[in-house]
Order: sequence, then structure tokens, then C-alpha cells
Amino acid sequence: MRLQDAVIAASPFRVQTTDAVIHHLPGAADFATQIETAPVRYNLADDCAAMVTNTAYNESNLVDASLDLLRFPSTSFWIEWLEEGRLLAMKSLGLAAREGAPFAPRVGAYVKTDESGRRGEIFVFWDDQQQGEATMSPVIIEFDLDDPDFCLGASGDKLARKIELSGTDVLSGLFRRARYTFFDGWRDYYMRYSKSVDCLNRDLRSTVHSVANEFPFIAAFSLLLSAQGALRYEAGSVDRLNKARLKKGKRALLDYVTVSLDLGAPQGQEKHALNGSRTSPRLHHVCGHLVRRNDRLFWRRAHMRGSPDRGAIATRTVNVKATCA
Repeated sequence: MRLQDAVIAASPFRVQTTDAVIHHLPGAADFATQIETAPVRYNLADDCAAMVTNTAYNESNLVDASLDLLRFPSTSFWIEWLEEGRLLAMKSLGLAAREGAPFAPRVGAYVKTDESGRRGEIFVFWDDQQQGEATMSPVIIEFDLDDPDFCLGASGDKLARKIELSGTDVLSGLFRRARYTFFDGWRDYYMRYSKSVDCLNRDLRSTVHSVANEFPFIAAFSLLLSAQGALRYEAGSVDRLNKARLKKGKRALLDYVTVSLDLGAPQGQEKHALNGSRTSPRLHHVCGHLVRRNDRLFWRRAHMRGSPDRGAIATRTVNVKATCA
């Protein structure tokens, strides 16, 4: 079952504390209607999730360099992916996994924005293998791409945290335009039942870190959506499944769009003219990537670059490390 269907089938979230009080806290079930009525729901194939991850964290810093072009694709949409594919891509870049949360097979997010597509909120969900249903993070990711100091503000009396990177400038501009706040019910729960201020800060830090990677991931996906020739779309067909489910009295599954890379045929070898004493590099493979030309983004297909006369590079590993504070 896809995560979107697990969300609309989720039960209200309740927690009973040691004082015998039952708390009704914001959970996945509260977003069933929003996700069911979202105008578009994206399901990312593994190759797409890997490329989105590479685009987000690559040392070329394209996401930060293209903040002026970044628009989220709809005033509301759903996006989900298999976490294993993204984690493999993050590992290849030397990045840590989702800290503060157990491994989940599927992760997703419901995004809503204003008409500009540059200000809004992101709500994060994942498969909870222990509970056997979808779980929603207590954290709301708020963003304003037009405010470079948005992370310094706070919404009313909400608990708010910002993400800081150490050792790299990759995504620092993007993270300054976001803050991580808590639903009111969860804020009150944490503040009332934390044993100490240190415990409170530790719990808040862990909870924020568990969704720290989602904002740059969704931002990079939105950039790829706007690039010509980058992605391929295929409508998922659930009609036959739904006929069988409805006969059994089960809830119908939601439709979705599968997004994968539009790989096409690799481009031929790219020739480099010599510039003074600079020599052409050895022949090597260049992965598909986004390229910015003035105020437009283009998808550059995978190609060979360099001179075969100088030898060939079979593989290359690039490590980019980012630590959230």
C-alpha cells in the first residue's frame, strides 16, 4: 500500500500518559481529506529520488543558486518516495540518514503554499512499522523563499527551531528561509511532560532532525519539475484494484502520478578547447544534471567529457557532508 492510502486510512492519534490522561494529538488522520482532495499526488521512482537527492546536496550548490527561480508546483500537492532509494543516494554523498526517527519504508509530505508558490508549509509522514499505520511528524516546516531571515522569526508562541549547517555552504541560503515549528497540541505535550529543560531541548532537537532533509529534497524536486526534459510522468492505474476493493467493502485507493527520470540516449562526447596551458581532462562520464542559463533551468543528459588520448576515468566519487545543528 502506498503511503497516501495509509494516511487516509489512519486512526486518530492518542497518547495516554502516566497520569492517566489521554491526549488527542495532531496525527495523520487529520490530513486524510487534504491528501484525498490534493490536485496532484506524486510517487517518485527510485531513480528520480536519487537524482533529487543529488540535486539537493551536490557541491555545485544549484538549489541555493536558483532560489529566485524556485516555485512549488501547486498550492497543494502530495509527494512520496521509497526511503531506501533516497538513503542510498545520501550515503553515496557522505550524508547521514534521517536522525531521530526509525527507518520507514515510505516517506511522504503534504505541501500547501500561497498562489506564488514561494511561501507555505510542509507536513511530513512516514510508515510506522511498529504501529502498522501512517504517522505524521509533530513538526511543521514553514518557509518563505522571499525572506532570507525567515528562520530567525517565530509564529506566535510556537516552539520554533532553525537548521544550521557546519562545514559547508551548500543549502545555507535555503535553510535560512525555513523554520521548524510544532503543532500547538504537540508543543503543549512536550512542554508539560518533559522532565527537564535539557530533556525538552533534546527531544525537540531529535524531532526536528528527523525531518531536516525533507525541505531541501522537496525544493530540489520542484526545481527538477521546472527543468525542460528532466522527468517522465506516468499516471498510475488503480481502476482494476479499486473495483475489487469496492466489491469487498474496502476504501478505494487514490490515483497518483509516477515520476521517473527521462534518461533518453546519452549525449556524445563533449569537446573542450584548450585555454592557454590548460589541457583537456581525461575521458570521463558526467551524470545527468540541472544547468542554469540566465533565468531558465535545463536538464543536461548524461554524456562523456574529455579527451580519450589522455586516458579514461572509470568511476568517480564525490562526498558532500552536511551536519544539522
